[in-house]
Amino acid sequence: MATWDELTGELIAIVAEHRGADSEDVRTLNLLRADDTGAACECAISAIAWYDLIVPDRIIEMTRELCADALDFEEYNDLVASQEEARKAQAAAPAA
Repeated sequence: MATWDELTGELIAIVAEHRGADSEDVRTLNLLRADDTGAACECAISAIAWYDLIVPDRIIEMTRELCADALDFEEYNDLVASQEEARKAQAAAPAA
């Protein structure tokens, strides 16, 4: 099973892919990760929701497994809700 640190790294990589590896968002997430992985994970999920980013299913599964292990599904529920909103936004966006 993955660790919270691994999940946080994956989430930050998704934000970096869309915002740029040297973006303020990514720099802040990495600084936070160095001190508090849990807070960085929550913030990365918030950033993913804010930018309507869609994550691979394996990220959702990693989050579900870690939350089940911790008996706390807040991060999982937040991530799933953000994915529903991102998919709706993507479907509603005009084709380029």
